[in-house]
Amino acid sequence: QQQLLQSQQQQRFSTLKTIGIDYGLARTGIAITTGGYRPRPLAILPAANTTLLITTIVAQIILPERATNIVVGLPLHKNGTESEQSDITRMFARALLWEVRCACGKGVSVDMWDSPPSS
Repeated sequence: QQQLLQSQQQQRFSTLKTIGIDYGLARTGIAITTGGYRPRPLAILPAANTTLLITTIVAQIILPERATNIVVGLPLHKNGTESEQSDITRMFARALLWEVRCACGKGVSVDMWDSPPSS
């Protein structure tokens, strides 16, 4: 019975689709992974007003991909403290969560994760 449970959990995990969002003021990168393996880039969206950007992400990426999880990168300083961009990204993530709840219900999670600096 335990093997059956593990098999069911592995099968469920292997079908989870996670959208990763690297929000930026100049552009926003979007990637996807299924089961947590082999992430692949989906899009780089140019800067736009936040409402338009969120609507685009939800309507053109999250809904068609049937994402089950969304992870927004949280930019922190190297010492782990938050930056001005951290506050901006948190506001973006809150607005995204609202739109996701309206479009997808509570079945899609939106989380933030430390994103190391890339520029």
